[in-house]
Amino acid sequence: MAEARTRFEQGMRVRCTAHFAGVPKDTLGTVGMVATGKGPSIYCDPGKNLVFVNWDNGQQKGVFRGELERVQ
Repeated sequence: MAEARTRFEQGMRVRCTAHFAGVPKDTLGTVGMVATGKGPSIYCDPGKNLVFVNWDNGQQKGVFRGELERVQ
């Protein structure tokens, strides 16, 4: 059976599982909100594939949801 997709929410702690757009692997961050045409959202794109994250290293970027894992 396929693993269910994680439902990301604002304030959730996450870890980057791949080197993506200058965010080193295993960097920790917090899911945040970004302004969109339909109002604030945690997703950077209409297809809801990119989750906006405030990284602990000071960067703020959207990362593909498949390259994030929830941190307990």
